[in-house]
Amino acid sequence: MKILGVRLKISTLFIGLVALEIISGAILPLVSMMLSLFVHEISHLVVSRYRGCLFSEIRLEPYGATLIGDMPCRDIDRVIVSISGPIASGIFAIVSYLSYLLVRADILYHFFVSNLGLMVYNVLPCYPLDGSGVILGLSKSKYKTARVVRMLGYIVGGGLIVAFIISLIFTTPMLSYLIGGVFLIVNARSCVEVEMSRIARLQVDFLSQKRG
Repeated sequence: MKILGVRLKISTLFIGLVALEIISGAILPLVSMMLSLFVHEISHLVVSRYRGCLFSEIRLEPYGATLIGDMPCRDIDRVIVSISGPIASGIFAIVSYLSYLLVRADILYHFFVSNLGLMVYNVLPCYPLDGSGVILGLSKSKYKTARVVRMLGYIVGGGLIVAFIISLIFTTPMLSYLIGGVFLIVNARSCVEVEMSRIARLQVDFLSQKRG
């Protein structure tokens, strides 16, 4: 399946999240989450094309997606593409909430919550969330910043898992915390390697253009 010419892949964790939502009977939150993800990721794709960043694959993950391509964006383009998703989610959260105040339809409230959650989660400076794309794009010392981003991924991911355990004891189990935490920890391990590979590819591209 392709979206705007980009191949779509779905991660196992995303399938698990959808399955949990269906089993728990949370159909309305699931629908709102899917629509919110669509808005968020389409924003990334549209802006990336406008900025000249070409991606071959989009991997759908819990509460976001990873854009993959052979030609990485320049730093300024990376920042703009990264922040476009949270901005779109924030705008749609505001529109949804204002619409809910007028119509009082449950789907609008769930759409507001989903978009707000996507915005907040994705601005975290943890790989591969949009926040990490912004700070890595702005950073002059990519290696040191990537190490910090990796550490933050472990810390925030561990914090979400602890929050899930606490919810088991005191409140309703928040499975989304568990999935979000596992996702951040799993991806944190590869942050430095991926970033160094990206820099190497940019350097090769620069030298190729210079010789040409």
